[in-house]
Amino acid sequence: MTAYRQLTEEELLARLQSGEHQFVERKPAAQKDVIQRVAVSFANSVKSPREGVLFIGVDDKTGKPNGKLGDDLGKAQRDVRGYLDQCYPPIPYYMTLVNVEGQQVIAVVVTESSQTPHFTGKAYVRIGDSTIDASEEKIQELVEERISVVRDLRLWIGKTVTFATRITMRSRLQSTVHRYWSEDDGQIESVTPYFIVWKQLDSSTKLSVSLDQVKLTWDTQKDRLKVWLP
Repeated sequence: MTAYRQLTEEELLARLQSGEHQFVERKPAAQKDVIQRVAVSFANSVKSPREGVLFIGVDDKTGKPNGKLGDDLGKAQRDVRGYLDQCYPPIPYYMTLVNVEGQQVIAVVVTESSQTPHFTGKAYVRIGDSTIDASEEKIQELVEERISVVRDLRLWIGKTVTFATRITMRSRLQSTVHRYWSEDDGQIESVTPYFIVWKQLDSSTKLSVSLDQVKLTWDTQKDRLKVWLP
């Protein structure tokens, strides 16, 4: 998983001013159920290098500070941290204060998680600028993506990758065995916890193999994923 660089105050202000969308939510107060719901939806939805940012203490339409956090920002931050600590599995995030028009507001930055799905009573995902209940199908997909190979391969669905296949050849007299690796271009079509299906680009032939037999590395020459097949 890609390591995240923490956003600067200028970058956070730009996000705040961009309005609400798939990666930004603005809330006027530190309400437990609202904060948990939004943070869980981000953790179940964002993928590196993007992150989701929840601003607390601002008007949800204008993004301007509303003073509802009170004078004790330390307590407000402790409250938010306590709410997020009740989510399971733990949500990957960091929290910081942002100076907006002379007032400080809270920014909760949620990064990509390898432990989906996250819950707080229900599981939520992010669709457009809305937080919605995750369907049974989406929850199953999130559970499957806990398997790192499944998660990594699904990032390449519809894209071209290098498939390396081990070839064994014998001489006519069966006395000499030659083994080598053949590399071909292929496009991943689907990935389950049990198998991968791909299409050979030179012939359009579809193939599949058990997922527990593949190994993943990086094709440094072509700058893309390499899948090693048995």
